[in-house]
Amino acid sequence: MKERKQAIFSVRMDSETKREFDAVCNAMGITSAAAINMFAKQVVLEGGLPFKPTTKTDKKRAFFEALEALRVDAENNGSSDMSLEEINKEIGLYREGK
Repeated sequence: MKERKQAIFSVRMDSETKREFDAVCNAMGITSAAAINMFAKQVVLEGGLPFKPTTKTDKKRAFFEALEALRVDAENNGSSDMSLEEINKEIGLYREGK
């Protein structure tokens, strides 16, 4: 196999992210340089990012948007001021098929 020339790839990131990245890589038994090489090879193989870019806040935002939609539905159907007892009674009726 023909030996390929090596190139230097320099990345700037905040020190806390670097520290956390190094710790995760170390826990997996690889260096951060090996992880970056693996990432680069996957990008080339897939012709794009090898994952769907998301953030934890996207999940939180989706959760709160779903809660807001439920609140609006409850307001629109007149159930937003029901007591816990009334809600449980409705659930019981639903389970009985009424």
